[in-house]
Amino acid sequence: MNIQTEVAVIGLIQAIMVAIIGGLFAGGMRKSNKRLMKEDLRSAIRAEENRIMMEMLSATGKLSRETAKAIKRSSINGGQINGEMDKALNESDKSDDEYQKFVQQLISKEILR
Repeated sequence: MNIQTEVAVIGLIQAIMVAIIGGLFAGGMRKSNKRLMKEDLRSAIRAEENRIMMEMLSATGKLSRETAKAIKRSSINGGQINGEMDKALNESDKSDDEYQKFVQQLISKEILR
């Protein structure tokens, strides 16, 4: 075998090795991409679930506050409610304010990103 043939064979072997390694790398990348896509999908589902749960909690809080206010305005007890109802109403308003501050902070952080 002459030198040109040996060089050609070595080049061919190198090309085959590069193709094999490239194929393995590409296969690994596809698996990695699929895994990342699944993680992104799960994350999006969790985010939507959390958003809906927060809306439900907010709606429940609003309903509770408005019910307490309606009872307070009603003539059932001459507009009188006990101290526990007043305390619960104040705590509900306070927690709603805290939640609104939290949401505003999140929005501000996202804008600054």
